[in-house]
Amino acid sequence: MLESLYEEAINKKGTIQEQIVEYQHKDLDLSKNWIEKTIPLPLKDKVIAAGDGSLNKKRFISFYLYAVAAESLIYNPNKDQKLKKYELTNIDTLSHQKFLDERLSNFMNIFELKNAIKTIEDNKDLDYYLLDGSIYGNIIPLFPSPHDIPKKTRIDIIKQVNSQFKESIKNKEENIKSNDLINTLDLDNKFKDYEISIFLENIEKSLLYIELLKHKEKIVAISKTSSSKDFFNSNVPDIALLNYYSTNEGYSTLRYRNASEDIRTNFLIGDEFFKNIDFTIFYARLSPNTNVLKFELPYHASEEECLQVLSDLKKDSVGGYPYLLYKAHHDVVIQNNDMNSISSIVDIIERQGREML
Repeated sequence: MLESLYEEAINKKGTIQEQIVEYQHKDLDLSKNWIEKTIPLPLKDKVIAAGDGSLNKKRFISFYLYAVAAESLIYNPNKDQKLKKYELTNIDTLSHQKFLDERLSNFMNIFELKNAIKTIEDNKDLDYYLLDGSIYGNIIPLFPSPHDIPKKTRIDIIKQVNSQFKESIKNKEENIKSNDLINTLDLDNKFKDYEISIFLENIEKSLLYIELLKHKEKIVAISKTSSSKDFFNSNVPDIALLNYYSTNEGYSTLRYRNASEDIRTNFLIGDEFFKNIDFTIFYARLSPNTNVLKFELPYHASEEECLQVLSDLKKDSVGGYPYLLYKAHHDVVIQNNDMNSISSIVDIIERQGREML
């Protein structure tokens, strides 16, 4: 089989190369949307934090073993202990179920948000907290997420758990509160446990995002990749076109977005809060011949304010990427080998179903 695929690759090499050139759209004039400029270094060091999360799972015949983790790092040049770390981890099992990956992603996001809130609130002199990925892209799909739960039941669930979630956030509890509340609900038995669990997790995430975005002026979300096509209306993502267009330092024009543009129904939690947040979105390259990054500020920022953010982040970037985000990612990532070690430590001997291969 592999020999046939290799032969096909040789035969199609020219065609594939032609297609790649077409995807680059080098005929597009992006000059009106890209400001080629050396980003100045800041006049003084800033207190910067960054966070990331990771998850992995190992399949067994009757269940999954999973691990989730989140790490936040804060660098304060004004203190003797310049680098400080916050961590949250969990290892447990889940049954085979629909939306398993969605649930694990929820667990990781909840840990990331809890870490971010704690880091910001514990460090009053913090200038920026860097998040990996898109906040806007994460809050848009929060609701509706019914999974066959009717709206009346969802509203009833919110009434039953809302105060308990808020109390948990106020007390800075490190556990995933959703897991504690699933068995406390007074509901019909016609719903699957995982349907209710995902909905509870979305409630928890919504309330955590509200808590985090109370500090919105400190937050910078950074994406290495993005499928967004808002700038150039091309079939190729904006970030790819800008990577092809230039190799020099610079930044794009700004775009402003609001959740009310993409959500026609109401958020079941925090509708007014979420729809009153303007997001400033732009792209930038922090050093020559490196990748363009997508930046997202959860407030209406001017070009001068965006340039100041880029200046402050450039100083401690390596290869055009903020070092703290890089370190947090590499510290927290859970590899398959880690899952093998974890399953050995907890002494799981059940078969995986692949022993005969």
